[in-house]
Amino acid sequence: MPGDAQHCSQQQVALATGSLAIHAFPQEFVDALADRTGGVRSVVAMPKVLGEVVVEDDALYLYGAGRAKSYLFRYDQKSRAIVK
Repeated sequence: MPGDAQHCSQQQVALATGSLAIHAFPQEFVDALADRTGGVRSVVAMPKVLGEVVVEDDALYLYGAGRAKSYLFRYDQKSRAIVK
């Protein structure tokens, strides 16, 4: 999925460390491990998607499969805070 917004550059992956990096970029971790060990690259199973988060103005909504949108939160730029 090159060009996909979920993927990061090789430089960003190289700078990442710790388990958070593995959880945030599992496919990149598997690819890097396969490259370094001469192993086979395999596709990481993606978790089931429960919906889609959409930004409208300064508010975030969750559009669930077959359900109406539900309000998540709003970001107040002036105070730089999340408002429930």
